[in-house]
Formats: sequence, C-alpha cells, structure tokens
Amino acid sequence: LDAQAAALGTLAAALGTPDTVTGAGVRDTDGSPRTDTGAAGPRRVAPVPFGIGALPLHVRLAGLPASEELLVGRDEDGRAVGFHPDRDGRRLLVAGPRGSGRSTAVATLAARCAAAGLTTVLVSARSRTSSGSVVRPGPGDLARLEPDDVQRLEQGDVERLGPDDVGRLRELHGADHRLAVLVDDADQLIGTRMDAALGELAGRVERDGGVLVCAADTAVAATLFRGAVVEVSRSRTGLLLDPAGPLDGDVFGLRVSRSRGRHPGRGHLVVRGTTRLVQVATPDPAPTTSRLSAAG
Repeated sequence: LDAQAAALGTLAAALGTPDTVTGAGVRDTDGSPRTDTGAAGPRRVAPVPFGIGALPLHVRLAGLPASEELLVGRDEDGRAVGFHPDRDGRRLLVAGPRGSGRSTAVATLAARCAAAGLTTVLVSARSRTSSGSVVRPGPGDLARLEPDDVQRLEQGDVERLGPDDVGRLRELHGADHRLAVLVDDADQLIGTRMDAALGELAGRVERDGGVLVCAADTAVAATLFRGAVVEVSRSRTGLLLDPAGPLDGDVFGLRVSRSRGRHPGRGHLVVRGTTRLVQVATPDPAPTTSRLSAAG
C-alpha cells in the first residue's frame, strides 16, 4: 500500500492534476494538517499522502500552536514537534554545518522560551554588545522574529550578551534561576570565561528549572572534550541539522543517514538518542513552493 501511495503521488505530481479531497490527508504549505470542507463544497487541492517521507519546505513560527512544549517545527506528518523540558531534559544541542540554519533554530527556541515565561538570554560568540543590552536581531543576525516576538524583545524579555558579559550572565542567573540561555556559535567560546560560566550552568540547569541551548558546528563539536558544548551534548537531545553522513550523529551518540540535498532548518530532532525528521520553523514568509522530499 505504501508503494502504491508513493506511485500515485508521483503520478499526480507528474500530471499536475490535483485531486478533490474533503478532509484529512491534506496539509497546508507550512506542513500543518488541514480539513477543507466549506459551504461551497470540497476545494480542489493537491494532497500529500502521509508516510511517504515528505517534510514541509517551510514552517512559520507563528503557525506553531501554543503549547507548554518548546515546539520548534513540524515532522513528516505535519505534526508540530519539539522538546518538553520536564520530560526530555533542559540541555539542548543544536549541531550543523555552516548554512544549515543553526542560528535560526536558536532564534526560534529563544522566542519559544520567552513565550513560555522564562527569563531568556541570547549569547553570541561573535557579538561585542555592551553588558545588559537588549536588542532586536536584524535581517542578518540570528533571524527575523514575528511582530509579537519583536515586541517582547523591545519590552526586555530577551536580553543579548556578548562573550565578555560573564558578570551580567551571573547577575541574571542570581535574580532568576529559571533562566533560558541560548548560545550561538558556542564552539567558538572554548577556553573563555564565558564557556566556563556556561559549563557551570549546564551542571545545575536541571535542578534550577531553566534551559541551556548550545549551537555548534557539527565537525568541531565532535572533536571537543571539554566545555559547555560537551556538557550539553551528554543529554543526547537537540537538533542535528543537515548531516553529511552517519558520523555526524556521533555528537548525539547515534548514526543517521545523509541529507538528500541541503535545505536550511532540515534535519533530525533528537530526544535522548531517538530521532525523527523535522523542518525547523522560521519567522520568514513562506515561499510559494510547498514541498521538498525529506532529508535522510
């Protein structure tokens, strides 16, 4: 049946003739399930059969439902997926090569942490912001956030720190132990005072009730033997983006298949060593093309 469904889907795409459907089995361009039964009768839309390994090409952050989980994107079935800190752990690794969407994933997780009511801090190895500054990421810096998330930033709900702002990080943690700290390019902080401070946070974040996210280059992370990235990777939970081959899974203690074509934000959502394919949400407007074949 799966082979038949795949063959029918391929034939339909080749013919360019959408089928008439009236309910389940259809997803919007952002991958969310859709039931289409209006007063005017069924609309003609092109269905995408579930279970044939197709991920959304684009998932909008605003399209993810409100949830206690830190939802980060959608899986092959169009379901919103993410992490539940109480169940999955509070240390997350975002690993991928340059251009894989690591920074966007960090921005998405930051927005979800802030929406969950956590005091949220973004740390960038490349930033030299003054201590305690509150900024809005620009078009080339992390990611463009949704209007509501931008408003939260302007209200001071997300604070941006640079690699020298260790004192400010300790001050924030002293004021609220339930701190969500998200670090972009964490592998570039190895040997710094900030890395040492983040390592301390990694050791206590589970009991504090906060969240610690470290984003790093996959190849570099695999060679590290100390520092915050190593401590966070011990949880075997996070995002593995654009794997080049089975060995890229070593940072999570697993083997994965190679991506079929590069696409930012595409990869594996890993929870304690188990994986599922995911397209990470982004605040950017959805493109007109709606589907790509799944990675792995």
